[in-house]
Amino acid sequence: MQTITNNQNYVYHKDIRRSTTALTDSNGDLSVGYTYLPFGETTTHPGTGTIANNEICYTGAINDSETGLYYMNARYYNPHSANFITQDTYRGEKKNYKSLHLYAYCSNDPINLIDPSGNDAVWITDSKTLAGAGHSSLLVQKHSGGDWYYFYFGAKSTFKSVYGASNTVLKKVTAESAYRNSINLSKLNTEVKGWAQPAKYKGVGYDKKIYIRGDFSKSYSYIKNNIKKWKYSLTKKNCSWACIEALKKGKISSSKKKSLTNLQWGYKTKQLPLYGGYSLNQKVTVKYKYSKIIIPRIVHSKIAGIF
Repeated sequence: MQTITNNQNYVYHKDIRRSTTALTDSNGDLSVGYTYLPFGETTTHPGTGTIANNEICYTGAINDSETGLYYMNARYYNPHSANFITQDTYRGEKKNYKSLHLYAYCSNDPINLIDPSGNDAVWITDSKTLAGAGHSSLLVQKHSGGDWYYFYFGAKSTFKSVYGASNTVLKKVTAESAYRNSINLSKLNTEVKGWAQPAKYKGVGYDKKIYIRGDFSKSYSYIKNNIKKWKYSLTKKNCSWACIEALKKGKISSSKKKSLTNLQWGYKTKQLPLYGGYSLNQKVTVKYKYSKIIIPRIVHSKIAGIF
């Protein structure tokens, strides 16, 4: 990830929780480094390179240097008290007592969890089904709360039906499978088994996931409004194509949207006769797009690279 400040280019270095650990300048010199206590108390370490004006720190949140608070999309978080300063709009789940504390940060478990915005998405992949080609699905959150919805798009009945009719699901999953950003693939596999898969489905279950923070509430609405309209194609407009199409409706940058589109479509040009021209030999160059062959197992790593 690059940023430009003071007419200088800087590269962000991040850890597994997406916290900024360092910024380096165009010469590769350290501009600034950061270390964090578990709940986000931040220590800045000046480097030897050019100075960068940076606000993106703990788990990718915005640091307010004047107040010491972190802005996390919908609320401000105080890392010194390990609490949000206002209540969560997500009211929690009765079966999960940790979710009932409306000021707590990620259920008081910052080592294993980060606190999402409430409108996030999770790309999930079964990398071993279909002879290793894989299958992609999506988990999305509604704008009104923390409930997760499972989106499945596949063939209608058996793998002989690989074009045309589609089998689709958009269904809420329980808190045990997906509480906030803690996605338990083992429990999810148990819950969704049989919801949509054809009888001859030989998948072993979802074994990979990519957590995508942001606002994907419109992705949910888009799926709900279009889920019955899409026609399935095993090699092109397949499960990955549909999941990408849904992600593009989220609030993402134009560059990310372009990268997603490039996974779905390619462009070619060809010469066609120019009818009505002065000569029968006149031709015009026409540009047209075509659906790319999308292999879910390969697309998984590309989605990780985009987000």
